[in-house]
Amino acid sequence: MKRYLPLLAALILERGLFALWGGWELFKPLLVLLAVCYLGLTEKPAAAVLTAAAAGLLLDFSGWGPLGAWLFCLGSTALIVALLRESLYPKSPLVRFVTVAAAGFYAWLILWALASLTGAQAPPGGWTMLSRIGATALAAPPLYELFDRLMNTSYEGQV
Repeated sequence: MKRYLPLLAALILERGLFALWGGWELFKPLLVLLAVCYLGLTEKPAAAVLTAAAAGLLLDFSGWGPLGAWLFCLGSTALIVALLRESLYPKSPLVRFVTVAAAGFYAWLILWALASLTGAQAPPGGWTMLSRIGATALAAPPLYELFDRLMNTSYEGQV
């Protein structure tokens, strides 16, 4: 249960507390995506994908887009990060920053493509997209260090 706390906290913050305060949308990190990437870097691929898909389903019912968009987006993001983890050193701040930034662009591309295919309203692009992905990537290294300490994450046996 302890390993799911970052994702649960991200869901509560992103859909609960942060939703109450408007006006700073440009610099709000994508906390759920950040937590999904952390799961992909630290958990077994199956656990990371299933947990990310469950979070995506919750987001589908509470937010933007066609049903299944977030499920597919977060599940596939967790899978890609988990598969790439074997060739990365996940404790490195640079790897964490780049992984989260790349995952942010991938997630935006998937959501945009799904919106285009279904005729739903596309997620915001341009400066809004860049600033949110940047805020998420900048938040990743310090938050991941905090997660590592709180959950005693071990990277033994990884590259």
